[in-house]
Amino acid sequence: FIAFLRRYEARNLKLLLAKAFDREVAEQWYDIGRFALLDRGLLEENLAPKTIERMLAGTWLDGLFKGSASYNHLLIRLDRLTTAHILDCASSLDPADGTFLREIIFMRAAVSMTAWKWRLSINYGWKDDKINAYGTVIRDLMGDGPAPFIITVEKDLERELEDLKKQTGSDPGAGDIEYHLEQYYYRWIRHVFYRDFHSICCVAAYLWLLGRQIQNMFTIFEGLRFRLPHEAILERIVSET
Repeated sequence: FIAFLRRYEARNLKLLLAKAFDREVAEQWYDIGRFALLDRGLLEENLAPKTIERMLAGTWLDGLFKGSASYNHLLIRLDRLTTAHILDCASSLDPADGTFLREIIFMRAAVSMTAWKWRLSINYGWKDDKINAYGTVIRDLMGDGPAPFIITVEKDLERELEDLKKQTGSDPGAGDIEYHLEQYYYRWIRHVFYRDFHSICCVAAYLWLLGRQIQNMFTIFEGLRFRLPHEAILERIVSET
């Protein structure tokens, strides 16, 4: 449970890093109560990267600034530390439960890596060799664990893209592809929830589903704030339908 909450702590830290490096990002702070290392009041301070580094000393994020301290490298390293923390939790569980949790993590990684691949290709014009090199961060951490899940995700996506192209007469954009992938993961994780009520499956799946509900709420709030049509907002809600 704490590992799940720390995913939101990582998002808060990304916000502080963005401000420290003068990057413009949407301010959305996640309150995780007494488990938080970072206080929301830090948003009001002009923190330098070195100050953030000192604040993280001795915590689970202690290794964030080891190596290059460029903004992009810090973000990648932060994602790596967060994922490593969840994998460590899986290793501390009963073997069967640990296997279930790793399966959830590997499928999430497969969905994310597939989304990155398409976004880097469509929006940035990256070639496959450069995209594959970018994915080494995940492969170094997880080994071949996500590989079979990636094959499954890409096959499903291929079928979906064919259907979308027939319906619209044009190639889907990166945003449409990512939305489909999130819908795919939502359906998959709902199935995991019902797989075995005597294992960690229902608890772990519930936490991921709860996270998606939170993201849906923010999608609605932001859509209303920018006065988007209700139909446009609903089109980006990831749910059962």
